[in-house]
Amino acid sequence: MVRVSKFLIFLNFWFTNACVPRPEPSLIGILALPLVTQTSDVFFVESSIPTQNQTGVPVTTVLSFTFSQVLNTDSLAGNLEWSPTGPLTSFSVTPNNRQISLTPNVNFANASVYTIRFKKEIQSTIGKSMQADFELLFTTE
Repeated sequence: MVRVSKFLIFLNFWFTNACVPRPEPSLIGILALPLVTQTSDVFFVESSIPTQNQTGVPVTTVLSFTFSQVLNTDSLAGNLEWSPTGPLTSFSVTPNNRQISLTPNVNFANASVYTIRFKKEIQSTIGKSMQADFELLFTTE
């Protein structure tokens, strides 16, 4: 009886450890990565630099916005506005595509009020749109 139990323990160990394939990186894991980086079921702007109605913003500031889901950057076309028109000409996106930086090509004007608007039509990579436009107002130093 002892021999049979030891044999069964041996077989259990063998099948548990020797017959199970070792995990390897897969395309499925890479494709699922954007889903892991979502922080909410609702798509919205979580935070911004500068903050809403901030005053004394340096004229050399690069604007930064963090979204609750991975941003579909293609949806920005025609859905990003700023006023007065002017210095914002380029943007960059962080590797996880939840954060976008808007870089002015020249400094903002001193003591000026600026408005940045993301229209509600922008989308996340999973097809969610914002429930309302997001508007940021700030005043430079």
